[in-house]
Amino acid sequence: MIKKLLRYNKSLLKTFVSVGLVLYLLTKISFQDVVYVLNAIDYSFIPLTVIFLLIGVILHSVSNKLLLEDNNSKVKLETLVFVNLIKSYLDTYLFPKTSGNEYRKSFLSKKFHSDAAVGHLILVEPSLKKIAFLIIMLIGSIWYTRAMSLIFVLWLVLGWVFYRIILNTLAPINNEIKDLRASFNWYLQKRKRVLSYVFLISSLIMQICAQYVLLLSTGIFISPLGFLVISALIGLLMLTIPSFGGIGLQDFLYVVLLLFFSVPAQVALAVSITYHFSKLGISLIGGFIHAKGKV
Repeated sequence: MIKKLLRYNKSLLKTFVSVGLVLYLLTKISFQDVVYVLNAIDYSFIPLTVIFLLIGVILHSVSNKLLLEDNNSKVKLETLVFVNLIKSYLDTYLFPKTSGNEYRKSFLSKKFHSDAAVGHLILVEPSLKKIAFLIIMLIGSIWYTRAMSLIFVLWLVLGWVFYRIILNTLAPINNEIKDLRASFNWYLQKRKRVLSYVFLISSLIMQICAQYVLLLSTGIFISPLGFLVISALIGLLMLTIPSFGGIGLQDFLYVVLLLFFSVPAQVALAVSITYHFSKLGISLIGGFIHAKGKV
């Protein structure tokens, strides 16, 4: 009963965030201007965007494979790619009966009989992605000329340090936090697990490359490193703030943050919308695999 109530409240919050931000953007940006930009986009860039997204899925699957093999579980990379594509489909579809993570955990636990490894993987991966985005932001800021970006990232890193201190302090008290800390420590015990994290970071960078290609398709060029910082920040915030597949939230963040690079709001929104549809196209591959029962 409590789980159903929490899930209902979370869905309500996601709806409020997504719908609220969409309505806000509609009042601030002319839809006709956005349509004009969408018509002007060079759609020959779309295949490259899709390629980057697929490479990201494959790298993510390699990361999963390294962890499961480290737990003496024989697993085909092809199977993990299919599972992650199905996860993408379930996460993109607004009201699925089963979430992407629930499906992945159930499938992997039954298939490979590695509850410990799968449990650690599912529990800690969102937090590891947040750390990965912080690392990407730091790398981009170090080489980027805008000092304010570096200062901002340093504040985020300090915030993460304090978060870790609080995590360690509360671990003996709160079982959930204790489990999370144990999962972090489990990741760092062996070299192969650390290597899997490198592939996880690489998969996120591929997603950023896909977004950058879409921006280039509008004829606008900004510093790749600057875009790296902004995209990593968007990814970090989307993992923190609940929404339905990033609808509304991603669009709002694109519009606000790309203004720092003098990108017009209608262009930023058009890029975000195109990225939504690109991810939808990838997720439909997962939906097809799921419908055919290939895994």
